[in-house]
This record gives sequence, C-alpha cells and structure tokens, in this order.
Amino acid sequence: MIAQCLLLAAAVNFGVYAPLLVRWAWDPIDRRAASEATALTPEDAAVSATGRFGSHLSERRRILNFPTVGEADWIAAHRRAAWVPYPVEKNDLPRVQREVRRYENDPGWDVVFDRAEIVVLHRARPDRSSAVPAAPP
Repeated sequence: MIAQCLLLAAAVNFGVYAPLLVRWAWDPIDRRAASEATALTPEDAAVSATGRFGSHLSERRRILNFPTVGEADWIAAHRRAAWVPYPVEKNDLPRVQREVRRYENDPGWDVVFDRAEIVVLHRARPDRSSAVPAAPP
C-alpha cells in the first residue's frame, strides 16, 4: 500500500513537473550572455530578476523576483522566463514580456544590455520614482 502511494505521488509529480523540465532543457539561457549581463550590475546593488538569473545572482544581498521591482535599481530579465512568483505563482509568459516592455519604454529606466533574450535595465532617476505603476498580481 505504501509503495503504491509513493508510486502514485511520483507519477503525479512527474506529470506536473515534466513539462517544466522539458521547457527548461529545450529553452536554456545563454550562460555567456547571462554572465555578461549580471556583471554589469554592482555587487552591492538591489536587483529584480527573473528566475533564470538565480545562480548568477545568488550571492547578492538583495534580490527581488521580477516583476516585483520595489527599491531595486537594476532589472535583469530573460524574456522567455515565464514564471511569475508569489502571489501569482504560475507560468505567465505574456505578463513577463509585457512587464519587460513597460520598463524598457519607461524613461526612468535605461537599457544597458539587450542580447540573447536577456535585458538589463538601470534606474535612471536618483529619486527612485518611476512612471511605471506597480504591476497588479
């Protein structure tokens, strides 16, 4: 009985996570571009980033999950990263792409890197205010 429950649990988890693993394997981030992009951000800077930058920014003191920007002066985003974190917690590629475009078009942000579906933006205004309103969940 326990073995059957474990087998069922494994099958359900595989069914849920297999599509994400396949997408990750077939849609990898360009590691060289990601390294170059994150090297542009100062080590002590707060960064809002999509999940694919986790390993590149893991030693940072302050990382926010994009599309949450808050006090971050830098944004590092992969345009095909579909995961939107809490409170949404789902894959929403159109939303991620829409949010990236909003910040790219905001005069309060400068695009400092744009290659291989990766964009890095720096907050241009020292007063930390932005014309981009907070994204709804």
